[in-house]
Amino acid sequence: MIRTVFLDFGNVVAFFDHGRTIQALLPHTDRSGKELMALMYTDDLAVRYESGLVTTDEVFEVGRSAGGLRCTRAEFEEAFCNIFWPNPPMAGLVPRLKTNGHRLVLASNTNAAHYARYRDQFRAELSHFDAVVVSHEAGARKPDPRFFEYAHRFAECDKAECVFVDDIAENVEAARRFGWHAVQYTGFEEMLAGLAALGVKAGEPAEPPTIRCSCPPLPGVRPRWPVSITRTSRRTSPATRPPNGTTPASAWSCSPSTCSGTGPTSSSTPSGRPSWTRPSAGSTWRSPAEWC
Repeated sequence: MIRTVFLDFGNVVAFFDHGRTIQALLPHTDRSGKELMALMYTDDLAVRYESGLVTTDEVFEVGRSAGGLRCTRAEFEEAFCNIFWPNPPMAGLVPRLKTNGHRLVLASNTNAAHYARYRDQFRAELSHFDAVVVSHEAGARKPDPRFFEYAHRFAECDKAECVFVDDIAENVEAARRFGWHAVQYTGFEEMLAGLAALGVKAGEPAEPPTIRCSCPPLPGVRPRWPVSITRTSRRTSPATRPPNGTTPASAWSCSPSTCSGTGPTSSSTPSGRPSWTRPSAGSTWRSPAEWC
């Protein structure tokens, strides 16, 4: 039985790209992007930094001296840390794992600056974790066995009751050698299948909240469609009523989650107005969230 789930952060809980840092720093140096990438990420500097052996100030000084950076310390840190973005399916999975009784532990190769940034940026996701293990505090990085020995202090169960998820195959194999179960993250559905095979209870995605939104009719248009529609999605592009001068062939009949009726399925619009599209009769209304 799996009791504790260890999750990597980068490219599992959220995504990141060091290339963003390189692009942001290029205007501040005469070095090439390839040279900066080698200095910041493929040199021994990155390993020592993520092992807690050097500080952010020391990394900045290396960037200035060896990388020819002309930016300020603040500009460097912003470029260095502005690399993360959400993994929405994982953001939904994390609380479900917790609700289903699993202990959650973050297990991340990172450094002090990156951890400070993503701890704040992803505080909602991280609030569900029982413990956080980061390499710069552990004094060792994955796949070093010392990292797993340190992380297991937070498991509160036997090794055979733990599963570890990471996107790097070498780290996954190291976790298995340590005695944990492990699943490589190559995609969300593939990861779910691997967890399910181990008996991990992931639950079902929660239904999106139902929010009522009333839209006034457009000028000059007879409001033969419902002016109050219940939407169930949280998308971003507007779902709309018919544009000026257009009415459906007949009125709509809407319930909280389904719509039925007849009428045009879409229409062209004046400049600046989004198009109107209805679902097929009886289908779930998936109107995007930020309209009205």
